[in-house]
Amino acid sequence: MIEHLQKNRIYDEDYLRQLVVYIHLNPVKHKFTNDFESYKHSSYRTYLSEKQTNIIRAYILELFCGLENFIFYHDENRIKHEGIIKEINNLDE
Repeated sequence: MIEHLQKNRIYDEDYLRQLVVYIHLNPVKHKFTNDFESYKHSSYRTYLSEKQTNIIRAYILELFCGLENFIFYHDENRIKHEGIIKEINNLDE
């Protein structure tokens, strides 16, 4: 059990960036929504907002080198994800 927990620790910032994007895109992957940006149970919009939050927004945005890159990174990964889904759907036809 302890070995399993150690595998899930986040030791570098690259992995943390990937994890943040994965979490935000996951509702689309599992078909809870078609649009991760407006999914009400996601923290994605919190990063775009300036409203007070318990999320350490500045730290995460700094990992992406700013808000513009945060949005860009999400969009790029969404495009990749959509392409993979289309390929899988084409195989099923």
